[in-house]
Amino acid sequence: MSATTPQMVSESITPPPTRGVFGRHLSLRLKLPLIVLFLFLLAFVISTVLSVKATQAALIDTLKGELTAQTTSKAELIRSNLIWTRSAAIDLAASAETISYDKETILKTIHNTLVHNEQIFGSTIAYEPYQFQPDVYYWSPYFSRTSDNKLKFTQLGNPDYNYFNWEWYTLPKSKGVPALSLPYFDEGGGEIWMVTWSAPFFDDEGIFKGVATADIAFSQTQDIVNEITVGKNGYAFLLDPQGVVLGIGSNGGEYNAMVDSMVASSQTPQTKDWLNLVSAMIAGNTGFAEAVDSKGQSMFVAYTPIGLDTGWSLGLAFPQEELFRNASQLQNTLIIYAVIVVFVFGFILFLYTRSFTEPLRRLAQHVSRFSPEQLRAARGQLMEPLQIQTRDELEDLATVFHQITTDLAHTFDIFEERIAERTNELEHRNKLLKAVADVGRSITSFRNLSELLQQTTHLIHENFGFYHVGIFLLDDHKEFAVLKAANSEGGQRMLERNHQLKVGETGIVGYVTERARARIALDVGKDAVFFNNPDLPETRSEMALPLAVGGQVLGALDVQSTESQAFTEEDIATLQILAEQLAVAIQNANLFNETESALEASKLVYGEVSREAWSKILRNQPRTGFLATPPATTQIYTEVLDPSISKAVETGDIIIGSDNLTISVPIKVRGLIIGAIRLKKNEISEAWTQDETNLAIALSEQLSGALESARLYRESQQRAARESLVSNISSRISAFSNVETILRETVQELGQTIGNASVTFQLLDQFDGQKQLEGQEKKSISPDTVRRARG
Repeated sequence: MSATTPQMVSESITPPPTRGVFGRHLSLRLKLPLIVLFLFLLAFVISTVLSVKATQAALIDTLKGELTAQTTSKAELIRSNLIWTRSAAIDLAASAETISYDKETILKTIHNTLVHNEQIFGSTIAYEPYQFQPDVYYWSPYFSRTSDNKLKFTQLGNPDYNYFNWEWYTLPKSKGVPALSLPYFDEGGGEIWMVTWSAPFFDDEGIFKGVATADIAFSQTQDIVNEITVGKNGYAFLLDPQGVVLGIGSNGGEYNAMVDSMVASSQTPQTKDWLNLVSAMIAGNTGFAEAVDSKGQSMFVAYTPIGLDTGWSLGLAFPQEELFRNASQLQNTLIIYAVIVVFVFGFILFLYTRSFTEPLRRLAQHVSRFSPEQLRAARGQLMEPLQIQTRDELEDLATVFHQITTDLAHTFDIFEERIAERTNELEHRNKLLKAVADVGRSITSFRNLSELLQQTTHLIHENFGFYHVGIFLLDDHKEFAVLKAANSEGGQRMLERNHQLKVGETGIVGYVTERARARIALDVGKDAVFFNNPDLPETRSEMALPLAVGGQVLGALDVQSTESQAFTEEDIATLQILAEQLAVAIQNANLFNETESALEASKLVYGEVSREAWSKILRNQPRTGFLATPPATTQIYTEVLDPSISKAVETGDIIIGSDNLTISVPIKVRGLIIGAIRLKKNEISEAWTQDETNLAIALSEQLSGALESARLYRESQQRAARESLVSNISSRISAFSNVETILRETVQELGQTIGNASVTFQLLDQFDGQKQLEGQEKKSISPDTVRRARG
């Protein structure tokens, strides 16, 4: 390699080209903010999407558990209603099997069964041919309820009604056990939809003899389904084994119960997976599914069978939109915040980037002017220019940076050693700072002072592991530091006896609160200032830091460790940050409480001012009223109040007339009664209802607010008129320079403005200090000094 002389090096150095913001390449002051904002926005969008997804998943899991439990509970309610009625049919069959009834007894038994079981609509004991009496083929006496809940008797056994072929008779006969019929319409009987529990009974030889029944109005089951509440817009529905809708809530759509099939309505283009859901319910499965119903709503549905061989299945549908509404609102809010933050951070980051890109450019220009004689001889590859092609200010800096690289080479070796030493220190300090930051973030959320102090001691203990953490606050006279919060058991005992230390005299805390400086006792046995506390026997080292804001000491933060030499001066610097944050939080809590107290006081003062103003208005204004008798409204002036209005004003309560058609409601402004409203219905109307009375009260409250606003507006208008009057008079007399003219114009303007009043303006003959002031009333006034004007 050929030698390079200083002159050659100097000639090879050229100043970097000057570039503007939008020069031949994109400036670093724009490139860096754009990259940072893009990464920030990308991270924010990803975190927002993941958060919303996680929230939705958690909501679905919670809904699944709650909706499944509700479905099971309501299905059990339906089963309980059916099972309870089944027992009545079984008891009736058992009686018919063990007792030989005559006609009167069996009628009385059926009649009493309905009397004592109001949920049973009808009941009968139906016999096989010739089983009740040898010469009787049909025998099925039936009692049922009428619309007014009375019992009527019907003999079902006749050729027109062959009950031997009805399901309620054939099912228990064929199975030999109690059975529940499918819902059927009792035409000619109760004219309602019902289901029937039928229990068989037998003779002594086990031969089928007949059945005892208990009819249930199916509207009972439908009412249970219709009354189930599923969120705000959800609904419950009950299906039979063929998918026919037995009952459905009001939000479920237009279905004709007992007739329409949900299988047919599920085969429309707008439904999705609803047919699969219905099929699973018909199959008697239990589950939780997501599907789109016939109205096009995405729903979460929990379903379970009713059992009892009914083939019925109950489903509860919850709208997805209702479940995710809060999550969607959160997502929209986060997006809005993201846009705002991007704009704000973009502007701040642009200004910040400019603050160091401009110095970089100036530094490059400055270094390029260095003389080669001032640089040490370069060695080896250090003389080679840095190959940086970023097309921004850094590339300009690289053009001249290789000229001083050699001078810095030996410095790098020293720095590496120092960096290694400092790395361990910084790691320890970073851990402390992170703990300080975590505690600082937590304590800023508290407004109650006691809660703030107590939670702070626990947070410091959890993050730093100190044996004892105590917070002392100075009393009102600044004489004692009083313990207000502590985390240890010994600290709790100290709190119970109101532990306090004399400022400047007792212990490290007393020392710190007097001098506002931190103090460490690395060995409490050797520190002369340390206070030996029997409640904290394990203390080996102690540190106290002042809690100060704006030069004012509020108290001290006391931390104690079971280890000797547990604290360093660096710990003071780090924990002092936490102490300052705690002091600010304490001051904020105090200011918050003071602000609330001041706000309450201002409300009371304003209320007194308002009541005084209204009292003045009522004293100076004639009693005025308005009478509205549609279609006309008249204004009335009278000194005699209506008795009901007078009573309402005196008592401050609503007065209802003896005819229940008249009410009088007082009008109150901040506790002061300023009038009343009397409302009277015509004689053919009904008495005042509670809703109508509440409406009148609301009207009175609105009227009082409007009157208060009108008073404030009138006062502001009067104040504005006075200020305008003073301004006009001042502008007119300021145009004159002669004293005599000013006096004359002043009294004339006041006389014309005030109207029927005498205006006198007086000047003193002379001024003799305090004596002349004391004798002012004794001196006579020269007629030449008096100017009068009368409007």
